Amino acid sequence: MRDYGKVSPQFWVGKTGKRLRGDMEAQIVALYLMTSPHANMIGVFYCPVDYIAKETGIPIEGASKALARLSEADFCTFDAESEYVFVHRFAANQIGEDLKPADKRVQGVINELAKVPKGQCWQAFRARYAVPYHLPIEGVLSKPPASPSEAPSKPEAEAEAEAEVVRTKALPIPGVPPRLLADYLEVRKGKRAGKITQTVIDGLEREASKAGISVAEAVQACCEFGWQGFNAGWYADRVKTTGRPVGNAMAGAL
Repeated sequence: MRDYGKVSPQFWVGKTGKRLRGDMEAQIVALYLMTSPHANMIGVFYCPVDYIAKETGIPIEGASKALARLSEADFCTFDAESEYVFVHRFAANQIGEDLKPADKRVQGVINELAKVPKGQCWQAFRARYAVPYHLPIEGVLSKPPASPSEAPSKPEAEAEAEAEVVRTKALPIPGVPPRLLADYLEVRKGKRAGKITQTVIDGLEREASKAGISVAEAVQACCEFGWQGFNAGWYADRVKTTGRPVGNAMAGAL
């Protein structure tokens, strides 16, 4: 168990904090998740509603509603099937916004993520942190380089991603980097969706255009929220709920 957990003052005055004002149970559950005795360094951990109810004193129904409210506010992702939770800004606050390839904490992140079931939370974490934390494409790299001199260059990393795409025989999506495409393929694989076809690409381009974002941003949103495909209506609802353009927030990391 950790000795302490960081809670940024921005929690109270930022967009999420403002959306939670007046909902004391949601605020308590949010603080609980940020300081939970079950949490790990990456903020993706097993946390059944029973744990939350027992350790906060909030009735189970209230804890469930608070979790739903936090998910709507883009504070966390809760996978009811595995009972894992992913606190979106946990790793950024505890570890940092990004890491250098040779940072020993990269391996720590990889080790922790390996313990997480490959479901909604696993996919959402990879979508948000794969690039800034230099996470390997699943099945390609087993550990990060030990020193800067051994770190793979950007072209090599791109080559690895391209190799994964080739292995799955997926069509390239114009404007979508190989590493992002590889993550999207993982999401579709988890949903048992078919291969990337020209029809799928045409649909992505059409819906992204309707939403007023790039195809790469549309694919990033799919990865973050576990969507096998992109729909402008879903995206509009998500933006309305969270108050921020999902894809745009992530595009700068690509």
